[in-house]
Amino acid sequence: MPHFIAKRNNNSAPKALQQAESNITTQSILDSSKPHLPANPESNSRDSTKSPYLYKLQSLKYSAFQLIAMPYMHHNTTHICFIQEITRQDSLLLKGLKITRPTPVGILKELLQKLSVSYEVLSENLAITSPKQHVKSPFLLTPNELLAKLDSASKSQQLAQSKTTLQAQNKSSQLDFAHIDLEIGFGSGRHIINRAQNYPNTPIIGLEIHTPSIEQVLRQIELHNLQNLFIVCLDARILLEILPAQTLQHLYIHFPVPWNKSPNRRVLGQTSLKNALRALQIGGMLEFRTDDEQYFLDVLTLAEQTTNIHLAKTINTQKEVVSKYEARWRKQHKPIFNLVITKLPSKEWQTNNKNLKFTDLPQQIQNPAKYEFKFDENLVQSLLEKVFVPSLYTQKYIQKLITTLCAKKVFEQGFLHIRDIYQDCAGQHTKRVVLLVSMGDFCHPCNRVIVLEKLELTDMQAADTKGIIPYQGFYLLDDPLPSIANIRAHNALIKGLEQL
Repeated sequence: MPHFIAKRNNNSAPKALQQAESNITTQSILDSSKPHLPANPESNSRDSTKSPYLYKLQSLKYSAFQLIAMPYMHHNTTHICFIQEITRQDSLLLKGLKITRPTPVGILKELLQKLSVSYEVLSENLAITSPKQHVKSPFLLTPNELLAKLDSASKSQQLAQSKTTLQAQNKSSQLDFAHIDLEIGFGSGRHIINRAQNYPNTPIIGLEIHTPSIEQVLRQIELHNLQNLFIVCLDARILLEILPAQTLQHLYIHFPVPWNKSPNRRVLGQTSLKNALRALQIGGMLEFRTDDEQYFLDVLTLAEQTTNIHLAKTINTQKEVVSKYEARWRKQHKPIFNLVITKLPSKEWQTNNKNLKFTDLPQQIQNPAKYEFKFDENLVQSLLEKVFVPSLYTQKYIQKLITTLCAKKVFEQGFLHIRDIYQDCAGQHTKRVVLLVSMGDFCHPCNRVIVLEKLELTDMQAADTKGIIPYQGFYLLDDPLPSIANIRAHNALIKGLEQL
């Protein structure tokens, strides 16, 4: 992982960082329209008057840990990366905070290089060893980018229904994210690449958490010049929970890990099957292939208990594309179990639509969950002015604060754990508090940075708001996905902050 080691001294903070403390807020960095920001946040200038975008925070829990905020531009958008500075016995270690670590890795190396000029560096591994370390594929989507595409597709579909036939036909020539194919755990990518080649007008989404597999398929997308295949790094169970209803045409789950000793870790279980069927369009199909008989029988049992579906089960079905794992099992003469689940219209729907043909089935999308992960302005103000106050800090006060905030909270379907608390390094008044949080489901937790800060307004802005200085809180890099566990964790967080 990119890092550098610097010489330790009594005042380890770079001079530029110390002088920049008073003029910057995290949100203003992310908003390029703020008048006091530099035109280019990636300027290499070491003049602190031209670089007011850096600030430093101290951990209340661990005296050796500090955070340095670094902005960067990528794809014409400003982002924030936190660099972690760890004081060791005879040196300082600086590396990217994993939660906000940018991709590709070349961006992080560049940020560390920029920061290192203010330190006396002892060693580093920041060389850009490959051009690919600085190139981000447009076909690698974040979960929120995927949801945005689905939401946009829903609005476009509604608009197309109100337009003329010609306009609707013009719209149909583009990729329509209202009807997508999804493959969970694509591995080497043989199946998903083949499908993208054979159906170039169908948006195909591949979910994977294995980084080498993701990189391999992204290279194949570039090699074959595919324009309809997009990759998302995310636990499939989360996405199936929050996908809009009737979004999927086809869902492929081929050779997932059986987890027979820990069935709760399976990608396809009782809850995920229910969510998958909700996300499937009427007439949509889920294909499950496995070499594990026990896993096959368990999924078959769950499917047989489900209504409004059609089941087709086979053994050793020959496929056009044989995956790496399937080829391995066939060489070992292991049986390959195949289950196809087709979603049928409910009896109520059939009764109300007797005259409609199967091809006339509605394909309307319901928007993704619109839960907003908000922080009340008055709550943030109270925390910064009454709780995180340097003049109140004694060892006993800080320890009580840490014990209260960092206590793990467990509730139905999830948990909340504030792992660390960071605050402004100096000054009598607190402008900013940062919380490092793990939350959500135990099997696939969500890690985020929460920023609670006081906004600095120009005189003109203060006049427009009648002198009121707003406070705000938000998640970095982005809001958690609106799963049930994440929503409950956020509500528990707000409740805990209100009780401080």
